[in-house]
Amino acid sequence: MLEKVDYGMNYFFIAIAFLVAVFMGWIITPQILLVAFRKRLFDSVGGRKTHNGIVPRLGGVVFVPVQCFLLVLSMFFMYKLEMTPHLQDPFIPFQFLLLMIGLLILSMVGVIDDLIRIDYRRKFVAQIVASLFLPLSGLWINDLYGLLGITTLSPWIGMPLTVFVAVFIINAVNLIDGIDGLCSGLVGMGALVFGFLFIYNGAWLHAVFAFITAGVLCPFFYYNVFGKSKGRQRIFMGDTGSLTLGLSMAFLAISYAMNNPLIKPFSEGAIVVSFATLTVANTAHTPITTIRLNILEPTTLLTASSLLPVIEADTLTAVSGREVPIATMVRPMMMDGTCSLFATLELPSTKKSAPLISSTKPITRNTRTRANGALLISFSMFFSFA
Repeated sequence: MLEKVDYGMNYFFIAIAFLVAVFMGWIITPQILLVAFRKRLFDSVGGRKTHNGIVPRLGGVVFVPVQCFLLVLSMFFMYKLEMTPHLQDPFIPFQFLLLMIGLLILSMVGVIDDLIRIDYRRKFVAQIVASLFLPLSGLWINDLYGLLGITTLSPWIGMPLTVFVAVFIINAVNLIDGIDGLCSGLVGMGALVFGFLFIYNGAWLHAVFAFITAGVLCPFFYYNVFGKSKGRQRIFMGDTGSLTLGLSMAFLAISYAMNNPLIKPFSEGAIVVSFATLTVANTAHTPITTIRLNILEPTTLLTASSLLPVIEADTLTAVSGREVPIATMVRPMMMDGTCSLFATLELPSTKKSAPLISSTKPITRNTRTRANGALLISFSMFFSFA
């Protein structure tokens, strides 16, 4: 006999969890900024870094405390109010308990790396340890739903595959954290998609976690994309954020892909839907190219369409012979006239402008055009997810 579910109450509860996550992120992020400036905890400048000025990189410190606090609170109220019958089984709470342990491990490793740097091997070991908590909790890829002619998987294959996939997703999310708003935008949109998928399938606690993750990213996205370095309102998430977001997305993806009636009813092709949502995040780091342009004066912003004929080149020859790193271009989509929105451009602050040899559409703005690119990438990914 199926238990009756109050859908209106569940929808309201998810909306409240999302809004509370947004509110908590909005309150805590300025405090992180304040501490970072007082203690001078800034991201390094130079090398491959394209930003100018001092920018804290501890924005990701906000994510895990908000996620864990609201998740525990949600589990308590959903259990007391009997909002979902699946929560009565200890299997689901145990999964989320081990997830929180994994998030705390990656959060601590990320903080240490953001402050004093640690060897990449140790970070990799921490990722494997955190990923191991997924199969240990009973969450693993047990069905390929006919993909490659394979259905049910043995635990001896499915569990190692789950760890491999989780580590892969964690690293993919970590690698795309290089352009303002890209990582938070993609993960936020992906979390929303998973949230709606879990709502459709009646996995209410998973939906709550997905919306909490999306909610806590909203304030960070604002400070990361629209904040100004000079106004001390800009912040990066650092490895603390990207590592924990990667594990969160891996958990959501594997939960949806797993064939387990305690999580959701059987859904044909669930593994394809699940990992299609992460396809962009897993591959977005491959088409990112740093363009170095030689110009008479390093002051010209270019549209992406003017770069398309020469986008394969790492450097362009110019009269001055001076090489100036000014752009990071994402080129997965070629949309005429709107390709400029896929560029994050770095320029010295000046009011002068000079023509570029290959440019037909010079723009003489002196500000970073990172917001439009992040938004367009995020929304285009949202529609591709849907």
